Amino acid sequence: MLSNDFWESSDRYRDQKFYTVFCILEAACSDYAVSVKLRRQNSLNWACTASYYSLVHALRLICFIETGDFPTLHAPLAKLFKGEQERNRGTWVGQNRRYFPQQVEPNRNFQFALTSLEERKRLGEVLDKARRLRNDANYEGLLISHEYSHAQVTQSFQRLATSLKDASEEVLLKMIEVFKGFVDKSPRRNPWYAFLNWESGHRGRWGVSDRIGEGLYYLEASLKYRGANDRAISKIRGWLSGLYCQPDLNTVLAEEVHDNIVMNAFAMKSSLMNDFETNIDDFEDLLKKRFGRH
Repeated sequence: MLSNDFWESSDRYRDQKFYTVFCILEAACSDYAVSVKLRRQNSLNWACTASYYSLVHALRLICFIETGDFPTLHAPLAKLFKGEQERNRGTWVGQNRRYFPQQVEPNRNFQFALTSLEERKRLGEVLDKARRLRNDANYEGLLISHEYSHAQVTQSFQRLATSLKDASEEVLLKMIEVFKGFVDKSPRRNPWYAFLNWESGHRGRWGVSDRIGEGLYYLEASLKYRGANDRAISKIRGWLSGLYCQPDLNTVLAEEVHDNIVMNAFAMKSSLMNDFETNIDDFEDLLKKRFGRH
């Protein structure tokens, strides 16, 4: 069974794909907002990196919507969009194979239908060039150490930070267009719009009075939490304007989606979060053993 066949096999799995896609969209928007903040603070090499990762998440989202999977490595992702597909490279489904039924296969040949070859090639070329420049900006000590007040390098970093921000904006617009098309064409359209516009949200772990907004409201709150400025938040909200409806449009349908993505229903979500915490525990233990940290 191909990954997209799996995601389309039940409403629960459709909702889980939707939620995974929305999380990638949140990551892309968040990285963009952080890049704007870092650029304003003259932390230029990290601004470049944040813009670059916004591009990566955006292309992963497009690929995941079309195929239910995506290459995990950046160079194969760029090559895939450029039409230079490679077989048997690591994919997200393959990397997380233990979370899927045994019959689900990682994608070996990605087939696109929603975006034209010309458009995919353009996106792939942008990512590929950005990837190479990001490596220089974030790994080369001889460049990074001269970011401040250097006759040549400072201006180069400023130009690159601006160019990557501009590229991120263009690709995010395409990503949001593909996401909206994905939502609009799905048989789960109404529940998904209800979840995206669930302002009151589900009940938080602290009790009845603790309500956490979901969907677009959670996204906006998370941008504020990361210190994004009002201008960047307003710009992202404008890009997403076609997804906004009446707040709390249908809380019954929103709850239905939520029931399909909570940790006890979505094994991958639960396992990834628990594994992340376990790996942090292991790292803290290593520091205690090696450096005597408490």
